[in-house]
Amino acid sequence: MPIVLGISLAFLLLGLLPLGGFVLRGYRSTHWPIASGTIIVSRVHVEFSASDEPSFCPALEYRFSIMGRKYVGNRIRALTWSHTSHESASKALSDYPVGKIVTVRHHPSRPEDSVLEPGLRHRDIVLSVIYVAVCIYLAAELTSQLGFPVL
Repeated sequence: MPIVLGISLAFLLLGLLPLGGFVLRGYRSTHWPIASGTIIVSRVHVEFSASDEPSFCPALEYRFSIMGRKYVGNRIRALTWSHTSHESASKALSDYPVGKIVTVRHHPSRPEDSVLEPGLRHRDIVLSVIYVAVCIYLAAELTSQLGFPVL
């Protein structure tokens, strides 16, 4: 039983740790220093899953400098989700045409870690809760499938 419980907990943690890092970055980004930047790339990137289903990701790059050193960032927010349509991904980029001057929030000691929209949106929180629930369910299902009782 301890091995199965360990496997289930490892599975759960492997799903939750990256999410926790993004959520924490989103919260902390509201307090990061500000720099002025310029959008240099703004397009929709299409990725295909193993089942050939497309997902559409807003892909942008912005250039900014801190104390004379140049950086290129590529995050709109700390937590970014792909879209199910080209139209919705394009809409996410509509505020960021190439050449636009933007406000960049950057990590105080790692300026390459930057975002254009600090904080978390309600959608991010809701999707994060759903993700956590799925991770918990899968860990419980794994334990159950291996013949051990679940709480």
